[in-house]
Amino acid sequence: MVNVNRTTRLFFISVLLAVVLAGAAIASTLEPPAEVFKTHCANCHGASGDGKTAYSKRVPVPDLRRKIFQDRSDEEIYASIATGAGHVNYPHSFGSRGMDREKILGLVQLIRTFKNAK
Repeated sequence: MVNVNRTTRLFFISVLLAVVLAGAAIASTLEPPAEVFKTHCANCHGASGDGKTAYSKRVPVPDLRRKIFQDRSDEEIYASIATGAGHVNYPHSFGSRGMDREKILGLVQLIRTFKNAK
């Protein structure tokens, strides 16, 4: 009888854990790119991507709206966000810090909209 109760408890704990993890995965995927940018990027790059922030007074931060940045391929921008490719002062590497592929792809598409905002 003790084994049944223990087995039942383990089953319910497993189901609960699966539900919590599935909910977290869905919530992660549903976060709009603008919110991801606001949370992870705007402090340095500015809300509009112009790079004019308090941080940019100490470290060069690119204006994401400029042609020189917008001319980069999606893959280059993705690599910059995910792995810090091309960064000298502050390597992003958000991919290794838990940001999933979908969020990074969303950021790439959001950054593409900045060229029209200048």
